[in-house]
Amino acid sequence: MEQGRASTTAQLVAGLRAAHYQSGEHPLVFEDPFAAHFTGGVFQAPLERGELQAYLDRMQLQPIQGGIVARARYAEDALERAIVEAGVRQLVLLGAGNDSFLLRRPDLLARIRVFELDHPDSQAEKRAKLRALGFADHPSACFVPVDFEQEPAGIALARHGFDPAVPAFFNWLGVVAYLTHEAISATLGSLRAVSAVGSRIVFDYPIAPQLLEREEDRLRSVEVSRSTAAVGEPRQARHVPEVLAKSVFALGYAVVEDLSPEALFARYFSGRGDGLRPNPENRLIQLCMI
Repeated sequence: MEQGRASTTAQLVAGLRAAHYQSGEHPLVFEDPFAAHFTGGVFQAPLERGELQAYLDRMQLQPIQGGIVARARYAEDALERAIVEAGVRQLVLLGAGNDSFLLRRPDLLARIRVFELDHPDSQAEKRAKLRALGFADHPSACFVPVDFEQEPAGIALARHGFDPAVPAFFNWLGVVAYLTHEAISATLGSLRAVSAVGSRIVFDYPIAPQLLEREEDRLRSVEVSRSTAAVGEPRQARHVPEVLAKSVFALGYAVVEDLSPEALFARYFSGRGDGLRPNPENRLIQLCMI
């Protein structure tokens, strides 16, 4: 992203979640009643008119929207399991963007410490909006400004009271696509170096274009890349699942799940009549530190 301004994609992601909450078919895949407050850009006006979902449908953005809500739902499902099964007591939102966890989940905020890591410009705007919504400083919430391309996340966490002896859960959604292979490996390595065995991490990642079977999916992928680059947030690395699994193992991680779009459809979208479906170019992976 460009220096001096908040993330445009973070505003648009909030809009996709807000449209689902406002107009999605029930039961919702993911409920985010605060997403509208973090929406901006071209989505703002149609959202205020109650027409954003219709706008997204006309633009044929259901797969991208489906990927956004599915990854959010999966990450929080995995977090709740990790709290019970792995004794997780720390949550780290890597590239927190406009995620409204601090507002949505006071039940979990009372049980775990939450670290929000993000680019300083995005984080400053996010904190201003949180204050406007009445969220005051909380003893369990810690904001950590960091540029992931310049400073390892593990080092940034260590400076802000992260406990390496306590299992943690890392939510790294919507970030990996914008990082180089080198930055991804550096982040995973730095997190492993400061985290307890059994800690978990969930992230979504784009697959290599040659793995997309349908021409329309390949064309949509090109258009998304063009759009994000136009707002100063170009997408970077693409991945082959088998190669990614080997690389993360070398860094001290075991794969818990690596979900294809088909698996996500079966878990969260089967039987829906609104056309919402997962993003065909993205997978969701959950890793455990070994």
